[in-house]
Amino acid sequence: MQNEMRPWMRLEKKDLYMFLARLMEEFPECHAPSDEFNKTGIVICESDRVQKIVAMSFSKPGLHAVQQIIHCLPSSLRNCTVYLSRKPCTTCTTFLIQGSVSSVYYWPMAPEKKGDESEVKEDIQQSDHVLLKSHTSSSILLPMTSFETVKVIAKKIQYDGEPNSKSKLLDDKTEDFKKYCSLFNMHSCEDIFVKRMENALRCYDFLLECSLLEKKEPEDAVHRHALQLCYFLAARTSDPHRGVGCVLYSQDGYFFGAGYNGYPIGILYANLPYAGRKSQRNGFAKREVVLHAEANVLLYRSKPKIEESDVLYCTKPPCHVCQTLLKDMKIKTIHCVEELSKQSEKGHLDDLKKNFDYHEWKQCRTQPTAVSTDSEDNGGTEGRDDEDSPLPHLKKEDLCIYLALQMEKKSKAAVKTGIVVCEASKPKRIIALGCATEELHAVPKVLLRFPNTLKGCEVYMSRKPCNYCATLLVQAQVSQVYYWPNTETNMSENDQNDHVNAIFTESYVVAAVYVPTIDDLRKMQILNSNKRAPSDEDNKNGVGTVIYKEDNIVALGYSGYPKGSMNSLFCKGADFDQHAIVCAEANAIIMSSERDLSNAELITTRKPCHDCLKLIRAKNIAKVIWPLRGGNVGDIRGG
Repeated sequence: MQNEMRPWMRLEKKDLYMFLARLMEEFPECHAPSDEFNKTGIVICESDRVQKIVAMSFSKPGLHAVQQIIHCLPSSLRNCTVYLSRKPCTTCTTFLIQGSVSSVYYWPMAPEKKGDESEVKEDIQQSDHVLLKSHTSSSILLPMTSFETVKVIAKKIQYDGEPNSKSKLLDDKTEDFKKYCSLFNMHSCEDIFVKRMENALRCYDFLLECSLLEKKEPEDAVHRHALQLCYFLAARTSDPHRGVGCVLYSQDGYFFGAGYNGYPIGILYANLPYAGRKSQRNGFAKREVVLHAEANVLLYRSKPKIEESDVLYCTKPPCHVCQTLLKDMKIKTIHCVEELSKQSEKGHLDDLKKNFDYHEWKQCRTQPTAVSTDSEDNGGTEGRDDEDSPLPHLKKEDLCIYLALQMEKKSKAAVKTGIVVCEASKPKRIIALGCATEELHAVPKVLLRFPNTLKGCEVYMSRKPCNYCATLLVQAQVSQVYYWPNTETNMSENDQNDHVNAIFTESYVVAAVYVPTIDDLRKMQILNSNKRAPSDEDNKNGVGTVIYKEDNIVALGYSGYPKGSMNSLFCKGADFDQHAIVCAEANAIIMSSERDLSNAELITTRKPCHDCLKLIRAKNIAKVIWPLRGGNVGDIRGG
């Protein structure tokens, strides 16, 4: 992998929250509630697009982690997602359900309940039974970020040397991992579970090495650990050169704010500069558009009023603008890490010491260490080409823009345009695909076929829409419009750009250029995974399906796990979890935008299985086409 810094090289949010939950368990003030339970860390975030962190906390004597959050922030769990360092006990599960959380994720480690194996299993069964009767989903979640990606991310958050490449994992932990497999009834995927657990913990240990700080007095362990949380948050930054993390801590024993620096929400990297912080030749640099971590943590804090005893932690000293914000919010105490690379701006440090109770920490200087890529050293978990690595796939947004470009090729209009419409919320069902014809532009063609269905949807186009199409999209109440940066526009089209931009701006519809962020290595991995020789036993191939009706694409789908499920524990080998996969043909039929598929034509990349053929016949699909190995085409007609 190239070590070039890209804004999209960052931790996935779910991976970040799982790492933070584990780190909260190691907080110096975290203790087991009693002898019957293990200590636990918890992270709560909202379930919307931003997924802001509501609170982070830990268990205390007499209080479980869930109870601690409810005690500090009552009624704050509604429709939130909860990340735990362990599977919650039955009591905590009932609290979460009563708090109306949407979903619960936890590490597949020793559960919160302690005791002999029979007692622990009984508590797990009771917890699962309660969840099944509720509207709250629950699942094991292992961070899936590859170690190669973490090494690149580490360069953003470690300035003085490089973290040590040695993991804290011990060989005898393998037996513990196998025990957890048995505890959570995952015997069929024991080997892959152990490898992915080792990879997740190795990434965690590596990021922890980035946040090594000088040791002061023993009572300063809380401050040092809070700054470690900031470094983990910095790994989520979209700034390609520097990661900054920030948290707000209440003396009641929980974190009520978390943030990191990066570009504004919803703005795509293709439209933003990221070559440098200072003005470039074109007079536009990233400094003007990157939001600082301090501003984000104040904006997204869950406690409106900041008390004098609350403390702000940050991985670098706040700038003059952020100091003004912090002072206005009555923040008194700040802990930061010394920044050696900004010797020319020492003036603002004097202001910090003058206006705040300011404490500065130093990073432990580590010698640059060569990180081995030898599979013998890393247990085969580091490389992204490993057979047991996460299944490669395109982001849904990248897929939609590629489909729009592909639909443009089908167009016979003078100005060819492809369009894809999908829902904004997960699973982001693709509603319609279309292209411009000789009589109609792509937008009105889709609107006429699917009236009153585009409200709140995302639209992906192969080129920027004209004035007429822009007004139609606004009238259809779409939420976002993304288009490919087509360079073949003529002068007359350029003259309309200002009008189109004004239409979207005044209507509060997000409209921006979209460039897929997939790197070359990931692209090759996806292509290679789809080029394997298909066979009835090999289910590792990607399968795609399209349904045509009256010369229109009315449905498409691809094979994968059920929506909302985490693929971190599904197998990828000889013992592949065939029962967990939803076939592409089934997905296309289930997600179809039209109920009546009679006389439709289904095209798929592999021969449908027996169950899918039953669905096809039930929907009265007239024709099924798939490619054969020899280049011929399979064909089933007449149902």
